[in-house]
Amino acid sequence: MTRKESQTKKIKFLVDLLVFLLSYFAAFFISFEGIPDPLHLQGMFLLCPFVVLFRVLSFHVGSVYPITWKFVSLKEAFTVVKAVFPVTAALFLGRIFLPDQWVRLKFPLSIVFLEFLFVLVGSLSVRMADRLAYERAEKKVIQKKILLIGAGVVGTEFVFDLKRKKYPEIEVIGFADDDPGKLNQEILGIRVLGNIAQIPTFVKNRRVDEAVITIGYLSPKDIARIIDALRGTKIKLTYFHRSFELLYDETCLPPDPQENLETVVEEQLQLFKKLTGRDYDPTAESRYPVNHPFEVHKPFSDPEGLSGDLVIATGTMIKLLHLPPGASVLDLGCGCGWTSIMLARCGFQVTGADVNDASLEIGRSNAEKIGVPVTFVKADSQSFSFDRPFDAIVIFDTLHHCLRERSVLSRAASVLRPGGKILLCEPAYPDDDRAGVLTHEAAIQAMQKFGTLEKGLGPKYLIRLLYDCGFERGSLITTPGHYHVWFMARKPRTKNEIVRSIDYSSDLARTRDLYD
Repeated sequence: MTRKESQTKKIKFLVDLLVFLLSYFAAFFISFEGIPDPLHLQGMFLLCPFVVLFRVLSFHVGSVYPITWKFVSLKEAFTVVKAVFPVTAALFLGRIFLPDQWVRLKFPLSIVFLEFLFVLVGSLSVRMADRLAYERAEKKVIQKKILLIGAGVVGTEFVFDLKRKKYPEIEVIGFADDDPGKLNQEILGIRVLGNIAQIPTFVKNRRVDEAVITIGYLSPKDIARIIDALRGTKIKLTYFHRSFELLYDETCLPPDPQENLETVVEEQLQLFKKLTGRDYDPTAESRYPVNHPFEVHKPFSDPEGLSGDLVIATGTMIKLLHLPPGASVLDLGCGCGWTSIMLARCGFQVTGADVNDASLEIGRSNAEKIGVPVTFVKADSQSFSFDRPFDAIVIFDTLHHCLRERSVLSRAASVLRPGGKILLCEPAYPDDDRAGVLTHEAAIQAMQKFGTLEKGLGPKYLIRLLYDCGFERGSLITTPGHYHVWFMARKPRTKNEIVRSIDYSSDLARTRDLYD
């Protein structure tokens, strides 16, 4: 624990003490409408240190102090309620059962109730105030000015989506479009400023931070022209991912955040402990509780919720793999095997690998009932090995639970045949740059409940990682209306083969066939 963290912990402890003291005395003065009579005044001062001490002990035993204030939620509120109740119960029982000669120690019920109410409201209020202050600080972002290149259907969709979701940190200053008929027109309140050749002027006069291409189809010539127009402006150029495919090239990839891998892993473990109050247990995945009714019928077990997304995801998976019947596929981190079974029904030779015995047993039972051949094996996704190569590897919604994702992808490359494909599916958004343990409320609650890792793995980071682990032609594929993103890459056919999605001679990003 750092010195700053230690000081913060002491300050929060003192704040709780102050809440206990103020609540205690406020209950007396309000109940008696002023200073209590001498008898109760003596009892008030006599019991004060004991009530406060037992409040502190109750909070300690009730695990209130490990709660991170800035992440307090309804679950933590119930923890505080349970910690406040025992002392109040003791005061209530004292009022009922203590003999009359101990009248100084018998608090009126109004005092018992008010003290309980003040402690509860005060304890929750200081924690909620800390959370609100943290969230307000997080929202104080510098506004970014962007220029949209293309004032057609895609540009209109981008502006509509921006207005609907309300991003206060983004200001669209206008469109650049080569259609002279659109000049000075307004699209959803955003004006067409001029053509693409005038972009440097717009950047200089309006202090643009980023240009976003909002054109449905771009030929190599169009891309080269846009890049030439932006040359020398030193602003970022990105794409609005409207539909099904986008290729990242190496020039837009961030530096590898895991160059010093073990240092990063140690930092992630420390953050996990800070968020959950316990050390990370690598065996947590193998003990993950399986919800049998839900898992047995997956992906059809939640028709009002996830089922539609899961069925679409299966179709996307099959389409992106684009394999002939009989191809060998490794479904890594298969869980209860529903993806393995769906792939096997397409005629692929599927091996489903997972570390959880209960999940594998459900997979074997379902495959046997349906009558499809699937080989289910117990294997850790970070240390697996197979004695034969596969034509393709699928890692669906799994990699973000792994401590060392680099190890997973390196081992995947080692068991994939030359020219074979790897297909990843991860919960992220196309512009997400995260690479580490998540700190939002839902992720923290899941980590606290199950002990498993919940990491954010941004697309740019994963594409870079795929390259570093020996894969080529990394593609990012988005599906409209869904927060999961697909990544597909290929293992080179020979050691000397180099396939990139950038032509360095012309600085021109090339679109490639997704399925070749």
